[in-house]
Amino acid sequence: MTVSLLQFSDLRVTIQPESLGFSDTTELLQQPTGWIGQERAEAAARYGLLVKQPGYHLFVLGEHGSGRCSLLQQLLIEMAANQPIPPDLCVLHRGCAENKSIVLYLPAGQGRTFQSAFWRMTKSLPASILAYFSDDVSAIQWNAIKALVDTAFSEIQSALPLAQDEQLRLSAFFERMQAEIVACLSILQHKQSGKSDWWVVLNNVLSAHRINLIVDNAELSGAPVIIEQNSTVASLLGYVDYPLVEEKSQPSLPRITAGSLLKANGGFIMLHVSDLLENDALWIKLRHFLRSQKISLEGHASLSFPYAPVFPESQLFDADVKIVLIGSRDEYYGLQEDEAEFMQHFRVKVDFHKSLQATQPIYQASSVLVAKICHEAQLPHFSAAAVARLLEESHRTVEHQKYLSAVFADTKVLMIESAGQCSARHGSLVEVSDIEAALHARDFRHNDLELQIQQSILDGEILVALSDAQVGRLNALTQIEWGECRFGTTACITARTFPGEDGLLNIVREVDMSGPIHDKGVLILQSYLSALFAHIAPLALSASVVFEQEYAGIEGDSAACAEFYVLLSSLANTPLKQGIAVTGAMNQYGEVLPIGAINDKIEGYFRLCVKAGLTGEQGVLIPQANRQHLVLHPDVVAAVKAGVFTIHTMEHVMQGLELLSELPSGMSESGRVAGYPLDTILGHVQRSLVAFRRACQMTQHGHKVEHRRFPLRTEK
Repeated sequence: MTVSLLQFSDLRVTIQPESLGFSDTTELLQQPTGWIGQERAEAAARYGLLVKQPGYHLFVLGEHGSGRCSLLQQLLIEMAANQPIPPDLCVLHRGCAENKSIVLYLPAGQGRTFQSAFWRMTKSLPASILAYFSDDVSAIQWNAIKALVDTAFSEIQSALPLAQDEQLRLSAFFERMQAEIVACLSILQHKQSGKSDWWVVLNNVLSAHRINLIVDNAELSGAPVIIEQNSTVASLLGYVDYPLVEEKSQPSLPRITAGSLLKANGGFIMLHVSDLLENDALWIKLRHFLRSQKISLEGHASLSFPYAPVFPESQLFDADVKIVLIGSRDEYYGLQEDEAEFMQHFRVKVDFHKSLQATQPIYQASSVLVAKICHEAQLPHFSAAAVARLLEESHRTVEHQKYLSAVFADTKVLMIESAGQCSARHGSLVEVSDIEAALHARDFRHNDLELQIQQSILDGEILVALSDAQVGRLNALTQIEWGECRFGTTACITARTFPGEDGLLNIVREVDMSGPIHDKGVLILQSYLSALFAHIAPLALSASVVFEQEYAGIEGDSAACAEFYVLLSSLANTPLKQGIAVTGAMNQYGEVLPIGAINDKIEGYFRLCVKAGLTGEQGVLIPQANRQHLVLHPDVVAAVKAGVFTIHTMEHVMQGLELLSELPSGMSESGRVAGYPLDTILGHVQRSLVAFRRACQMTQHGHKVEHRRFPLRTEK
């Protein structure tokens, strides 16, 4: 059972610039981009937008920066262009507050015409009516006044191409308005009022009737597309307020402001689920809308009149809107669990992948996207070699040699930073050196904490041995995340073993400094250890294992293999190589499982070894399953090529044990356990465990020893 030694060619993806088929990105500007690698998402989105039945709204899930918003917006605009323009929406206010307002739908663009014509009529009609005024009451031509009003109203009404229902509503509005004009003038007639009184009354009556154009679609060429960036109750649903008229203590006619849902009637609206979840009132209102497809406007009190009346009869507006909801995977599945009724309205799942399979067409499409970003952001264009380096870094982002990142926002950030390096040297094209300089500058901005830890190790403040061999001690690869700062480092793991009956003591667990996944890993290795020596059970063992000088807490099972090795090293009294750092999880059969952040961990240890001085004995031992995840820095690749740093992989823990101890493990090919040869690691462990049991038996024949332990978490 031997480990595999990786060659330098195994350690990263290398993309040849010639394979991309261009010299620089200026040659790609005329090519379309499309939905790069997101064909499933595109098909789902098109299907959802075509279905007109209720309940088929879209929920778009994916990573921020994956292009989900921009791609959906482009698709919405494309689909909207082929759909009819929805009508304008007007609200006709008439007279006193107790009079219900009338909702009127007009063909797109006619709302402006109607509002303008009505305003001109209200300004010109008083003067026309006063032409029939006379001091002699009997001489007033009432029939002529009525005919004048009828003519004014008819001219407006006849110019509007209305459906029959709309014609009836508008006629009722004008009839009521005419009746109020005649009634007021009749009262003045009996009072024998003068011409000035007529003028005031006419203006008051006409100004009490107003056309509120709340949705104006005159500028549209298709269905509306509304993109909500910061949703609130008022912005999404609209509101009604009652502005105070100057020198009056009572509010005027209601002023309606349409929300995005009304404006999107007959079209599409894009919302962010995070805005909804942060606003309970908005969440409730949207749920009500999805149930009824109706929008209720609420009155907003003003500072000068805090008790404004509610919009008459809580006017409801119909709205036929296709909603596109943008969220994360956690939000999607959380709502599926907690808000099943709400999610029944979003039956179309549009799932954007986080990574894309690395194929030549994907490389080509990504190169076109780089060209588009250069053009839109006004960046210098990239050479083919620079684009190849961007693609390699995209592989690094997802830590996989067969996949690259679909989060193109990260690529855009690196492009901007690389373009800055290019501008600093007055270059015309971004080259590989500019990208390397940008990555180096990024590390320089964030690696202060890593440098402090490295210096503490070199100064001897943190005890980490990088050479020779020691018993019960080994370096484990770890990762530290602190905000934007993320890097790999090493931690010293030690173990002590002695006769007893307490079993394995995980010290960091006992003091509540470990997470459940780490505790699970320790329990698994304890189970595997018991299985290895089941033929000499029961085991008379007391042991402890700990991360030395760890004060911030530990989570994850990637140190399980290292903990297993130090435990066996202590039991066998066999030293382990300190220059080989280890990472890897394990199962109950000793099979090594892949772990995350493999590149950061290897590079962090490599940088430490470089500072301490490479001796040719340093390296890392990682799971074989992580081999495809290696996209290491060129400096690591060069060191491996030069033979001064090694990277080993293992499929089973016994393979790594033989590498670290330079002794055979003692495990047979069949895996059957019936005792181990004495000149093997497991043979040494077996001998120690037998000695431990004899020591415990001798103690029991003498006097009983009270075993003390820390209380379990559940007992605290």
